[in-house]
Amino acid sequence: MSRKWIVSLIIISLLIFLLWPNQERVRESSVAMMPWDIEFSSTGKSRVMGLEIGTSTPADASEMFARRGELALFADEGGTLSAESFFSELTTGGLSGRIILNLDLDKAELEKMAKQAVKRKTMETGSIKYTPSREDRLSLLTLPIVSITYIPYIDLDMNIIESRFGKPDQIVTSVTGQKHLLYPLRGMEIILDDDGKEVIQYVNRDEFSRIEKALNERNTNPQE
Repeated sequence: MSRKWIVSLIIISLLIFLLWPNQERVRESSVAMMPWDIEFSSTGKSRVMGLEIGTSTPADASEMFARRGELALFADEGGTLSAESFFSELTTGGLSGRIILNLDLDKAELEKMAKQAVKRKTMETGSIKYTPSREDRLSLLTLPIVSITYIPYIDLDMNIIESRFGKPDQIVTSVTGQKHLLYPLRGMEIILDDDGKEVIQYVNRDEFSRIEKALNERNTNPQE
């Protein structure tokens, strides 16, 4: 065999070694992206699907998921505004679902962006969706994420939830029949809905009282 062929084989072998996926790394990456894997930083912030609540931004999410999320403002039926970055269809850790990133923005800035919006649309739910201006979209990209909402496409039942997420500390049933599974030590709430999709919400543990307060303000019936 000529020297030229030997050199070529060495180069090809090196390329295969460098480019071939490291199975252990792929496995660890997939596990870290699973919705039931919640990590905590040294300061106590939750890290879910590669994003740290209170630190990561929509720009970080776009880099993490290798695609851009849609940025928008929403006004609920009561007129309360919120800012979001959402991915309508995303696969993480082998599971597909919708991810909504709620952003940290005060009321005055929200109202200002809503007035400057380039498009306004009334949704079927009765909420109003605002498409921010280009300048405001650039600003939204740099805002910290204050909570993460994940809506999996697969149906979840109590058996699946308890085997993956663990047993909830408390279950609260609303008057509409939804079951709210509360995990304060993990900063997580899972909403089970027989007539709709299940919803998982993540916040930092020191912000979990916001979820509890919202539940207490509704007409609910504690079960446990």
